[in-house]
Amino acid sequence: MTGIPYNPKQSENSGFNQTPGATLLGVKAKTTGDLIRVIKTGLPTGSVRGLAAALGLTQERTLQLVDIPARTFSRRATEQGLLDPSQSERTARLARVTEKAHAVMGQEGGNRWLQHHWPAFDGQSALDYAGTDLGAETVIDVIH
Repeated sequence: MTGIPYNPKQSENSGFNQTPGATLLGVKAKTTGDLIRVIKTGLPTGSVRGLAAALGLTQERTLQLVDIPARTFSRRATEQGLLDPSQSERTARLARVTEKAHAVMGQEGGNRWLQHHWPAFDGQSALDYAGTDLGAETVIDVIH
């Protein structure tokens, strides 16, 4: 399974209610449990590419944000086509943050906001601050 290009209207038009972050990741997950099972199995490496496209970032920058070394990613893409569960969790976390920003501010505005360095995030961008669960929760709370 490969990632799909980001389409913010996809879940609305498909008649399939997606779990937060699933659309950006290119996976079908109607429930949180569905998404958890996919994460435990491993997201497709295409999820990182789809997330990068949604954010307007390079794949390399997106890999930095989800803490996956480029060589590891390349090997996983070639050998299994899947991220490991911890890499999948970090990728899904960033997708949830991104999706929330896009829902509130639109894709372009959300991307600008996520990449801006904010005093509320210790001078970091929201994307960098969201590198931990607590940071991601804080970013989502601020967006909300």
